[in-house]
Amino acid sequence: MAHKRRVEVEAILALAVASAALIRARGAGSPLWPSSWRDIVVLSALPLAVALAVGVRLARRWSFAGRATRALIEIGLSSGGRQPRLVRARRRGKTWDLAWRMPVGVSASTVLRRRDEIEEALDVSADFWYERGLVHMCAAAGQLPDRVAFSDFYSRPRPKPAGRLPIGIGVTRHGPLWTDLADLPHLLVGGQTNSGKSAFIRQLLTWAVLTNTPEDLRLGLIDLKGGLEFNVFERLPHMLNPVARDLDGCLELMEVLLAELDQRQAALNRLGAESIRRWNSAGSGRHLPYVLVVVDEMAELSAVESSNRDEKGRRQAALASVSRICRLGRATGFHVIVSTQRPDAEAVPGQIKANIPATVAFRVRSAINSRILLGEDNAGAATLPPLPGRGIWQFDNEARFQSIWLDKRAAEAALAPLVAQAAGTERVTPCLPGRWQSQL
Repeated sequence: MAHKRRVEVEAILALAVASAALIRARGAGSPLWPSSWRDIVVLSALPLAVALAVGVRLARRWSFAGRATRALIEIGLSSGGRQPRLVRARRRGKTWDLAWRMPVGVSASTVLRRRDEIEEALDVSADFWYERGLVHMCAAAGQLPDRVAFSDFYSRPRPKPAGRLPIGIGVTRHGPLWTDLADLPHLLVGGQTNSGKSAFIRQLLTWAVLTNTPEDLRLGLIDLKGGLEFNVFERLPHMLNPVARDLDGCLELMEVLLAELDQRQAALNRLGAESIRRWNSAGSGRHLPYVLVVVDEMAELSAVESSNRDEKGRRQAALASVSRICRLGRATGFHVIVSTQRPDAEAVPGQIKANIPATVAFRVRSAINSRILLGEDNAGAATLPPLPGRGIWQFDNEARFQSIWLDKRAAEAALAPLVAQAAGTERVTPCLPGRWQSQL
């Protein structure tokens, strides 16, 4: 940036010197000598016009950087009378890349704790990091849409993200947000009623089965709210078992999943493979599909909710199964999505939360719920606007986004060809115990 500004200033000075030299050196008899005072004025004003244009350009470039620096100062990110010093500013479309040298005593973690205040002051979505003595900020000033249609998001021209199970999350101020379920490897989705959880999971599952055959992806769905949210997926060839809608069905499905997990672990150990990807590429046996397990509503497995000793023990067994899959499932191709509208410590126990690194937080009722989802000192989910689908994504970074909307009727229409393809055929259950041991 400094080099570019120096070049611009030197160009202005060169034009001014050249104009003055031309006026002074050319005589009246020269054919290039201005014929009137009007020509002389125009020729002299040329460098001033160039200087004005460059000045406007620099003012536009540095106006946001100046506001950002003032915001840091007003928020209190100063120390010992010293203030943040802007050393770098670059604009790419609606995105700004800024870097400051912070005064001693103001760390990058201090800036991160004031992130919400900075974003509100500048009306941007910002990422912060520390590198080579500078605190960097990447700020996107674009506006979030109120709704993102499934067809619009997935049909827009885009470089398809690399990954084995890529799915769309939504749209941030920076643009489309994608992730790879195989890399996460598990996801926690939280938010109050009507915040957008069900539509988010519906679009995620729909896209996953539309882009993966039953040989590559299987589903294990648990709907403990007793609703009809997963009915649209029930007749797909990707299903392992019928949708589990109560504790008995959940325990039955967990038994199938854990038996498959154990078999896969034994098979990988015999081959000396560290992951399902290595197993499939080695061609040492039957191709193993990824298994996506979705639990909605996680709070129904809380043992605190039951006073009956037997039922409490069964709930604890179901929680222990979910926890084991989260701990050991990544290498064997198991990926878990846990959803809850009551994100408290009982609904999402610490041993499960510790093994789920990615979070989608929709609007919640209190700052306490937000901190359970997003971490200490992060009440952002409690301050989200009451728009269905507005949420916060947290994994390797954090960003506010508008999730992808897909209603039940549209999901049924999109999945109808797959349902028709599976009609009249035997249910595909390749992961039942004992079905493929002879192939290892």
